[in-house]
Amino acid sequence: MTAASSGTDRFLIVNADDLGLSAAVNEGVLAAHEGGVVTSASLMVRQGAAPAAAERAAAYPELAIGLHIDLGEWIYERGEWIQA
Repeated sequence: MTAASSGTDRFLIVNADDLGLSAAVNEGVLAAHEGGVVTSASLMVRQGAAPAAAERAAAYPELAIGLHIDLGEWIYERGEWIQA
């Protein structure tokens, strides 16, 4: 018996993390969604590319957007992570 004939619907959710981190990440996430791979994304609202990501994501109503909450910010500097 296959999943299709068992009467059980199955769904695969592919979430793209870090939307809004950079312009390149935004492009990659939206391209993956357009290609049918990504079904949802987490928007990093405190990052510089977040406003552009939110504006562009409005054109993709089927892309579910959640918020990526950052309770602390870390920066990689001189070979180590430091809290900002």
